[in-house]
Amino acid sequence: MNQTSNLQCPELRGTLSAICNLPSPVLITGIGGFIASHLAERLLAAGVAVRGTARRPEAVGWLAARGVEVVPADLMDVASLRRAVVGCRTVVHAAAWTGGADGVS
Repeated sequence: MNQTSNLQCPELRGTLSAICNLPSPVLITGIGGFIASHLAERLLAAGVAVRGTARRPEAVGWLAARGVEVVPADLMDVASLRRAVVGCRTVVHAAAWTGGADGVS
């Protein structure tokens, strides 16, 4: 049973209620980021299954321990993103390119 009332952002409760009632996991890209990790915690608290992408899954072990399904993926690797999205009907794109202009991180 989800509890969107625990989410402390009243203007988003309708949207989050809709997400919370989906049978499939919500994919959040860039799960190790500030916004993505906090969103994941809120969704988990509301009873939502969460899958998150990370270039370095070992860096977000604390989220995996809380119930996030962490999958290795990179924005520059389309195949990894395709694998990550399988079975998800909702995607929250929170990843950002943090490398240089030459494509090297």
